[in-house]
Amino acid sequence: NIQLVQVAVQSQWGKAPTPALIWKSIRHKDLSRQVKTFLWKGIHGAHRTGKYWKHIPDCEDREFCQNCGVTELLEHILIECDSPGRGEVWSLVEKMWLKKQDYLPLPSVGGILGCALASFEDENRSKPSGLFGNSCNRLFRIMISESAYLIWKLRNERVIVRVGVPHTTTEIHNRWVRLMNDRLEVDCFLANKTPSAGRKLVSPMLVLQTWSRVLN
Repeated sequence: NIQLVQVAVQSQWGKAPTPALIWKSIRHKDLSRQVKTFLWKGIHGAHRTGKYWKHIPDCEDREFCQNCGVTELLEHILIECDSPGRGEVWSLVEKMWLKKQDYLPLPSVGGILGCALASFEDENRSKPSGLFGNSCNRLFRIMISESAYLIWKLRNERVIVRVGVPHTTTEIHNRWVRLMNDRLEVDCFLANKTPSAGRKLVSPMLVLQTWSRVLN
């Protein structure tokens, strides 16, 4: 899946990353430990999807999406599936993101796995970095990675735990809102925590800029 990431990142941000940069990106400090593992497995093709289940006794039906009838690969789960979860989550992402920026790149598997490589322009369009650009990049990598991981978890719960019973729209909405609130709380904690070295773990100004415009 390295090539998928390279193609998607080049299409979205104008430059194809090297494999080394891709692997480095999924260790970014803004990504949670669970998300790092999710992205690592995604790039390696190590998630238990599709034909993985073909020869597992009593689990053969998991090879196919029970809602759509197609082989259930990661791309289908994150981008295509009509089961409750995927569409609702991406709609919430878009609604929140458009409060900060006027454009949200269309999600793709490569773009999701390479979301930590996002590179938005500065607000004044005069340079590709700066605090505003950094805050957009940061919010994008947090929202996209956490939302994709939530879709993955909702799918696993629906297929394995709930045995095909879908989540309600209210459940999905509340799970996503709680997820974003949890990430905001973590940011606030890190911005207020001063380790022995004397520097904040995360710049308070960067945290403020990251979540500005998107909070009600």
